[in-house]
Amino acid sequence: MRDYRKEHTIKKMAKVLKVSRSGYYKWFNSKENKYTKFDKTLEPEIMTIFNDSKKTYGSPRVLHKLKELGINTSRRKVSKIMSSLSLIPKWNGPIKMT
Repeated sequence: MRDYRKEHTIKKMAKVLKVSRSGYYKWFNSKENKYTKFDKTLEPEIMTIFNDSKKTYGSPRVLHKLKELGINTSRRKVSKIMSSLSLIPKWNGPIKMT
């Protein structure tokens, strides 16, 4: 919408895209705060740890690895970031004795 503001009105674009004008202006005027910047820096670290573990680490183990790297955060934040990135750990279940 930002790129087409000179060609079309905000009202018209909001109607076509089915978003509210107030929601657009709220997004347009918002600034990235220090927390969202920190989350953005955590995302690649979490992805690397998750992929290095062959996609088996959940948020507690990823958090432990982050703390080993000197990154201090909470398990809940790690869990939310993993959810937003659709990182779901594999679980093969218990080993069956035959």
